[in-house]
Amino acid sequence: MATTDTHDEASQDSFGDNLTELERLRQELKGMFVPGPGWDWHMSPREFHIQSVQAPSGTVVQGMLLAGRRGSNGLASEPRLGISIAQGGADRSQQREYRPVAYAKDGSRQALRAGMSASSWDDSGQWVGANLFVLEPDVLSPDAVAFLGVEVRQPTDADDS
Repeated sequence: MATTDTHDEASQDSFGDNLTELERLRQELKGMFVPGPGWDWHMSPREFHIQSVQAPSGTVVQGMLLAGRRGSNGLASEPRLGISIAQGGADRSQQREYRPVAYAKDGSRQALRAGMSASSWDDSGQWVGANLFVLEPDVLSPDAVAFLGVEVRQPTDADDS
């Protein structure tokens, strides 16, 4: 069965026609999202959706809502944003330090707090690890997160010793 392409080529500019504008916008966005000192982007900030899963360069990044904490009155607070980051490999010395960073619609940034972590490895050096990061709703509510990125700590000279 043949399909018909309904794309109207005459109504859209080509990629080449928009290249200058796309490059300008790319540079503008790059200037808005500056990693913290000693960090670089592992996953550059992108529009955030709760329950999203991304898999950039050997890691898995998953967003989720965590139950609110119970107060002394027995009532739970607002849900918290949780981001899990899993990584693994054949050489445990290649494990990297990551941290998710949330951006509010006003452009303010907030690094998420490290929570639980777990890792395992075998005698051959194969390893897997996972970290959970949390953003409390009094810092920034999950529905107020516009963009989420993941930073990776840059190696230092001390790391080589």
